[in-house]
Amino acid sequence: MSTRVPPITAAAIAVATLFRSSRPIAATLAVLTAGYALACTNDSTDMTAPPAAGSGFDPVAQFSGGHGTHGNPLTAVVGQGTGHLNITPEASQDGLSVQVQVSVRWTEPNAEFLLTRSVDFVPDGVCTGTTFTPLPLPNSGPLELLMTSPAGAGAKHASFAFTPPPPAPFEDGKQFDVHWEIRTPSGSTVLRSACITVTVR
Repeated sequence: MSTRVPPITAAAIAVATLFRSSRPIAATLAVLTAGYALACTNDSTDMTAPPAAGSGFDPVAQFSGGHGTHGNPLTAVVGQGTGHLNITPEASQDGLSVQVQVSVRWTEPNAEFLLTRSVDFVPDGVCTGTTFTPLPLPNSGPLELLMTSPAGAGAKHASFAFTPPPPAPFEDGKQFDVHWEIRTPSGSTVLRSACITVTVR
């Protein structure tokens, strides 16, 4: 029965050949080839998709800590997928006015996703709310929807503001915590952000 030579052994043999061979050019090519094989073996795990919810990782550990408003990761708690969320508070009017940018990938293909959020008025970096409201509610207008491609990727930009005067918790200078769920209407896929502390400008 033949035994497969692991890449590191092949590299060692090639190095020994380099010092013994009377044709150094051919030996050098052997070393380069063996090294390339070893590098490809070590990098192969980088091409795998992220783990789905329930596959052994613990996304809940990522959902507290008062993260900044940009580059917040989205992690699957139902279904699969990943993404990022940016929230940009603006000073264009009195009270809360924000720009929201969401991007997702490796998630449910050809699907509509709601942009929902749950607000906590104690800005301690720990989100305790369990009721998620889709944008633009409580304002009027059609729901903000993110559409994914056949490959399960998509992006959405949305804005939200209260008509002045804003409710007291959303006046300039106030802070609040919020976490987001980017979810299909049926709940078949839910991507959740960490807890984010927002300062009203």
